[in-house]
Amino acid sequence: MCEPISIILGSIATATVTAATWTAANASWIVPTVTGISAVAGATTGAIGGIQSYQASEYKAENAENQAETAHQQALEARRSGIEQEEMHRLKIAQTKGKQRAGYGASGVLADEGSAMETILDTTKMGEYDALTIRHNTSKQAWGFEQQADNYKTEAGLNRKQSSASILGSVGTVANSFGEMGLLALETGVFKKAKKTTGNSGFSLDAYGI
Repeated sequence: MCEPISIILGSIATATVTAATWTAANASWIVPTVTGISAVAGATTGAIGGIQSYQASEYKAENAENQAETAHQQALEARRSGIEQEEMHRLKIAQTKGKQRAGYGASGVLADEGSAMETILDTTKMGEYDALTIRHNTSKQAWGFEQQADNYKTEAGLNRKQSSASILGSVGTVANSFGEMGLLALETGVFKKAKKTTGNSGFSLDAYGI
């Protein structure tokens, strides 16, 4: 995350130092050079704003990704809990039916016929209905968490795009300032003029082919 910011700040620092050094070595051409420094200063302000926007978007993206992971874990827990609750309820119903059969048996009543059988069947039906209700409710809860996770992932993606746009905008601002300084030098002929007067300063533009 810090690498793009370091590149931008390094570019701004290089441009500023270059312009300031040029001013000190070539006082006679100070007007165009100061204009170049002003361009760099403007770029600095714009780039800092872009960096701040980048950092804010990255923070929002990371936060949304964390929220998405939390919602995903909640969905998994809801499903796990639903399975456990359903199994526990079915076990409870089986125990209830066992007690009913035992009670009928102790009373000498056949549990597989007549009203005794109907009672046990009703217990089975109601138990199954309750078990399916538990499954439905917990599945619905899990689905809600999954929707939240998807929404957070979408939010994170949008913030990532925003952070990329901010950092690219900052790079463009710095590059544009370098361009303005170069055009200014070519238009005013400051490089060619300074080349003739830098003998005492020890500064040379030969390396740039000017």
